[in-house]
Amino acid sequence: MVVMRIYQQFAVFLTILFLASSTIFAQKVYTKRDNSQVRDGAGSYYKLIATLNANTELVMLEKGNRWVKVQLPDKKTKGWIAENCLEEKQLPSTRVLTKWNSAQASRAAVAAAVKGFAKRSKKFTDRNLDVILDQSFNEFSEAEFQAFMRELQSQGERQAVSFASLGLESPLYDARLNEIAVGAGVATRLASEFGIVTDPRLCKYVNMICAAIVEQTPFYDWDFSVFILNDESINGFACPGGYIFLTKGTLRACKDESELAAIIAHEIAHIIRRHGMEELTKRMTKIKAAQAFAELEEEMEEEMDESEQELEEIAEQSYERAVRKRLMKYEFEADRYGAFLAAQAGYDPYGIIRISETVALEQAKMQEPAYSSEYFAPDDARERIKQITAFVSKHYKPTNKGRLKERFARYVR
Repeated sequence: MVVMRIYQQFAVFLTILFLASSTIFAQKVYTKRDNSQVRDGAGSYYKLIATLNANTELVMLEKGNRWVKVQLPDKKTKGWIAENCLEEKQLPSTRVLTKWNSAQASRAAVAAAVKGFAKRSKKFTDRNLDVILDQSFNEFSEAEFQAFMRELQSQGERQAVSFASLGLESPLYDARLNEIAVGAGVATRLASEFGIVTDPRLCKYVNMICAAIVEQTPFYDWDFSVFILNDESINGFACPGGYIFLTKGTLRACKDESELAAIIAHEIAHIIRRHGMEELTKRMTKIKAAQAFAELEEEMEEEMDESEQELEEIAEQSYERAVRKRLMKYEFEADRYGAFLAAQAGYDPYGIIRISETVALEQAKMQEPAYSSEYFAPDDARERIKQITAFVSKHYKPTNKGRLKERFARYVR
């Protein structure tokens, strides 16, 4: 009896201790960025159940590896959110946001915004928007991803390189722009123009490469999706909001998985560094300035003389040259960051040099290359190879590991 009584008292003590510890752990936290994503598991490949605004109050229930289980404002819904989205205190802002959106409402809002954004485009179709937002053929399970990562980690090696070596500055862009809606609009246009390859096995493969690389970034909770365009040329596109496009010709130009990973990492870098949003912001500034000049001209109701027209042409040419330098700056930055991310994931960092040389050779074979301020001339390609070779050679030792030729051949060849 005495033993039983002691046991019962100990059990009660444990229960009280557990409840006390649970109460302490169930603390309030706040989201520190807009579009914080809540999922039904601790990983970006789990189903999205909600998107949250900044300063949304949550209750923290459990901590995992870089993920936190939380209770949402409705007091019913529970899910996992990346710990780098959270702060223990509200942000120093007078605008405290307590509303939150379901994933379905978020997708509907994006669809509505995209339709408005693209309604004047003859090539825009609702069907392609549905494909972009659905992405069901890109999905994979946790077991599939873990098996994918084990094979990569068993064949690759990481070399210690610091993020500071990239020399990156904070991106500057207009944060009021709807990044996801703009990206989905551009993505839908690309899908409508070229058509998308929907081979589930191949799509799953390129998206697992993408997930392996995104895991190395501070934005491991973001939605990134890779689509394959039905086009034989060698090209890749990065749209704001996490939409990446590679042509079939790009996949065929690669000789191993490290080269394909380098291309995907390059496009991921464009999105994380928000190059598209930064360029859109700068071009909007130019458009607004042009509109102001047009209004001024209407008020003056005078035609420009010949010298004024020449001055306008010179200004336009100067702007296009400046844009070209900006675009080159984006490419150099994405090359460095992409090489770093691929290497962090376990891929051969020299893969980006090999595929860059292949692309340059293919471009040189083009009989009538359509070069403009949006594309790169042969000299630009050579300069990119020179700069990325110098960066990789400085920070990484040559290696034969992390190429995964056999796995690449199983999916692509």
